[in-house]
Amino acid sequence: MLTTNDQPNRDIDRDDESSPSGFFQKILGLFGMGSPDADKKRLLKNIGKDLSRSRYKFYKPKSAEALPGLARFFYETYKVIAPAQVMLTNAAQSGALKSFVIESFLTPEQKQQSESMTDASIQERSKTMTVKALQDSVKQSMISFFAAFDAEKTAQIDGAYSTLLSFINFINFDFFFLLKKFDSNVAERSFANNPKFDSISADYIADDLLDFLEVFTPLNLDADWKRIFNALKEYRNMDIIQVDAWTKLAPALGEVRESGILE
Repeated sequence: MLTTNDQPNRDIDRDDESSPSGFFQKILGLFGMGSPDADKKRLLKNIGKDLSRSRYKFYKPKSAEALPGLARFFYETYKVIAPAQVMLTNAAQSGALKSFVIESFLTPEQKQQSESMTDASIQERSKTMTVKALQDSVKQSMISFFAAFDAEKTAQIDGAYSTLLSFINFINFDFFFLLKKFDSNVAERSFANNPKFDSISADYIADDLLDFLEVFTPLNLDADWKRIFNALKEYRNMDIIQVDAWTKLAPALGEVRESGILE
């Protein structure tokens, strides 16, 4: 499992030629950049300086190789999110998913009001109430229920739902396809055997890393994950991920992202 010990050095002065978007953008620049060899050598030297200061051993500039340490980063992440991949297949297209997010924000009183407005509840009460009394009761319940959804609460719900969709996009990244490039014997969603990752050409995984950054960058790692995972539990009637494992993984993911090593 990734650890959060040993904070990466974030206060290092960078050369003017160092891209503020991170190491990986510079690495990608080596492929198809069309610059003279002297420029490539200078860029490679600058990348090497940056990487020598980083505790993440993901890339070897001299040989333009992605190292086993990078594969291990993806593997440890894959171990945590793999169970959720199956249970959340096509979940982003589910109209019911946002309803479960909304319910996670309801107070006990609002949940009672919501129950009182269901068809089953209205039909049951119609047996003992006049039509007018029932209409007035439902109307008051609706007014009271929706009054609680002010701008702040609505923004919180939208934010949680957006984070949930980002999480689904993140776990649906094809970790397995990427890992097989480092070790062809890696099994899909099976972690009984310890893989033996090899160093490979960085060019071989350049597109994969760009795809990963597209789903990794928007992910809000500081979100209220307990609420989000509770909503997913209600959606699937089971835990879709080990919360403790994700709680440990999220800060480590945050440190990798903050270091800029993958960007």
